Amino acid sequence: MQITTISKLQSNITKGWAILAVITIHTMAYFPGLFDRSTYQWLTVGLDQAARFCVPAFLIVSGYGLAVKYSDQSVAGGAFVWDRLKKLLPLYLLWSGVAVLLMKLVPEWVYFNQPRSLVVQLLLGQADYQMYFVPLLFQLYVFFPMIWRGRKHLSWWLGFGLLMQLFLFWRFSLSTGTSERFQYVLGLSWIFYFILGMWLARHKLPKIFEGGLPMLIGLVLSYGIVGSIKAINNGLDPLQALKFTRVPVLLYGTLASFALLYGGKQSGKSWLARKEWLVWLGERS
Repeated sequence: MQITTISKLQSNITKGWAILAVITIHTMAYFPGLFDRSTYQWLTVGLDQAARFCVPAFLIVSGYGLAVKYSDQSVAGGAFVWDRLKKLLPLYLLWSGVAVLLMKLVPEWVYFNQPRSLVVQLLLGQADYQMYFVPLLFQLYVFFPMIWRGRKHLSWWLGFGLLMQLFLFWRFSLSTGTSERFQYVLGLSWIFYFILGMWLARHKLPKIFEGGLPMLIGLVLSYGIVGSIKAINNGLDPLQALKFTRVPVLLYGTLASFALLYGGKQSGKSWLARKEWLVWLGERS
């Protein structure tokens, strides 16, 4: 099977942009009322929604990297998961401990509905708001060996992943009082992106995305911004109106990741050479 190449350089640039987007989202979240009705609402909501490609991009790159690494090799589930745990778990526990200590010292930093149990915080990535990403990755790593055994049918797996995400999007939308954190920590809420990365390693990107990608991204992003503003102005909590697990964000995150991962091929080395700082960020992600 011939692998469709996404260069390591382009992958690091994508991760670099994604890190900046993560910082943007979390920085803006610290300012209550920033997204409420105001003169600048279009700007604030637009910036937040434009940054929402970050988690999809990380998961697509992760799935792609694993698919390239193992190519047509079989993967031993237990050994694979243990190898991943050894790399991530020590740092996860370290920074979770730092977060717990800081919130003990500064109680005002404790966020809404944070579990009191330290065990629950560690299992669900709730020591700090963004920590959910590591338990989420652990779950996807558990899924990987099973999916990889059926790699000849990755298109079917991709369809399953899409349907599962859409179902969970719908299911959680019925419970607007539930914090989106409890949906974020579920690996199945993100599994489409992960499988998409694996799929991209073994298939060519459809031609429809080659020429019309910027226009598609603009249309989908605009739709998401308008929908978020309407929901906020109708009284929905901005955390719910802006969250990752919405269909417009699914479409936008996927298309924006395509643009970042494949866009550099059309721009030449000079375009890439001006992004050394992004490569540096991506390499340390």
